Amino acid sequence: MQIKIFNLRFSDRIDGFDDEPVRDFLADKEIISLKEYFFIRKGVPFLTVIATYKAGDETKMPAKVQGRESDDFEPRKILDDSQMKIYNSLVEWRNETAKKGGHPPFIMFSNQQVADIVMKDPKTENDLSSIKGVGNVKIAKYGKKVLEIVRKHRGKSAASKQGTLWEDPEKK
Repeated sequence: MQIKIFNLRFSDRIDGFDDEPVRDFLADKEIISLKEYFFIRKGVPFLTVIATYKAGDETKMPAKVQGRESDDFEPRKILDDSQMKIYNSLVEWRNETAKKGGHPPFIMFSNQQVADIVMKDPKTENDLSSIKGVGNVKIAKYGKKVLEIVRKHRGKSAASKQGTLWEDPEKK
């Protein structure tokens, strides 16, 4: 097992972090884990990515780094069907937003963090802060939209639990 640390400076040109050096380096390695740390130094945002990996020619990684804490992470193992709908909505939003921003989705939220959001069912930005790895920067940047998506699904779920009873007015 080996460790490689990448410090990525925020690029105004792409309005995000250029993760190409990370993807290029890890292309022929088996990723054990990726951890991200965001910080600001002298007013400039930085992202540090710590990669734990195995080197070897037999273990080709796809060019796109997924950023999961574990490649074995399966949200269906911990979420029920209604939670999976919220999870999928959050992942779809995250992926679209990341694509527009020119950065990998895991910079916003890892798949595990998305599952944690679904399980904790946050109602406030303060609730979001209780999720590991979700700090003030992510909350300021994405918190309102995440809460909106969760709230929208919570409303749908409550309506479906109440059910709709139709009464024939002629029978009254």
